[in-house]
Amino acid sequence: MAEQNRLHFSEYDFGGFYDLDLSWDNHQLNASYFIPETAEEHYYISKEKERIEAAQKGDSYTPSNQFYIKCKSRTIYWENLETISYYEIIEPQYYLFRILLKTSTIGDEILIAAKTNENGIPPKTIKHNDPDILDTMMTGDRPDTKEERYLKEMYANLLESIIPFATNKISARYQKRLRANETIKIGELNIQKEGLFLNQKKGLFRKKTRLVNWHNIAYSIRDNHLFLKDITDSRTNLKIERNSLVNQDVIKDLINLGKKGQFG
Repeated sequence: MAEQNRLHFSEYDFGGFYDLDLSWDNHQLNASYFIPETAEEHYYISKEKERIEAAQKGDSYTPSNQFYIKCKSRTIYWENLETISYYEIIEPQYYLFRILLKTSTIGDEILIAAKTNENGIPPKTIKHNDPDILDTMMTGDRPDTKEERYLKEMYANLLESIIPFATNKISARYQKRLRANETIKIGELNIQKEGLFLNQKKGLFRKKTRLVNWHNIAYSIRDNHLFLKDITDSRTNLKIERNSLVNQDVIKDLINLGKKGQFG
């Protein structure tokens, strides 16, 4: 029997209702998102109270639990996994993260997302007499709420466990293709066994794509964007925006292997 890895998360300690169970082995990843029996009564009482209060005020119904942890229950198989993307955003009003694992079949994916409730958190434009407090709110360095601390720890836990496991599955597949002298494409990045194709500036408006050897490639992640450049030519580089960035750890893995001459 395949060894099972498991993670469990719950919103209960900071006023939420849902639990998330994740389990995976060498073949598949399972996600189960549900309201446990112990929270069902609390959930329905809270929803009814909100509905009545909204009706009394003449407001549209908006639940106060917005939205903490979200996930669709699903199973995906590693052999079909094609892309991994993830990022977190820390703002003065909220914290959120998003992790998406997509397969080769349209709609077959697992999306794990989490966001703190913005209710009660001062807006970014708040007026305050104390400049230190105002500066803290503007820079996003305010003290974490209980749910924010939990969700940050949850995100770190997922990045330390599931993401490396998933990355290894995709990376092994691409390594095999590169050794077979195939060109592979990861998002907008083209890769051959000799290196990566980056953009080289030619004048003010023109660019051309140029193959850069593994040994000349520098890699960095800043503000959820990927930066690649040729260390021998500052005009040759590539920036991939957060919304287009997939398989960032796979790219890093391939660069490290390429620098070691692993693709022949």
